[in-house]
Amino acid sequence: MMLKAQGKFIVAPGEARIKLDDDFCRYYRKLVMEYYGETPQEFHLPMYGAHITVLAKNIHAGVDTTCLGDYNGDTVDFMYDHEIRKGGTQFTTYYAYVECPFAEFVKRKVGFIDPPTFLGLHICVCNNKNKWTNWQT
Repeated sequence: MMLKAQGKFIVAPGEARIKLDDDFCRYYRKLVMEYYGETPQEFHLPMYGAHITVLAKNIHAGVDTTCLGDYNGDTVDFMYDHEIRKGGTQFTTYYAYVECPFAEFVKRKVGFIDPPTFLGLHICVCNNKNKWTNWQT
């Protein structure tokens, strides 16, 4: 089942995100922690807060986002899957799949085509990346 929500489109040089209220992640994180019995101290909110990454420098290197300036601050509708999934290879992430025609429009506008390996738009609810990163050092 997909649920409807909104966020604010934010553009920066080489990047574009749909920013959500951080309470979105806090709410689902609490449910995930209870359901999976995870230790809350290990699972943090995403570094950029609640968001949907549309374009990111580390994924979409060299993309010029200047043509997106007129959309900066716009409210964007999207649908998200109510089922929070668990995944990850190096660290654990809990996330919800997203459908967003505006995000697809943005990628076409800047000329970016997702590779076959693209796993889809999503909202990261929480992850233990900090624990994994600290363990590596």
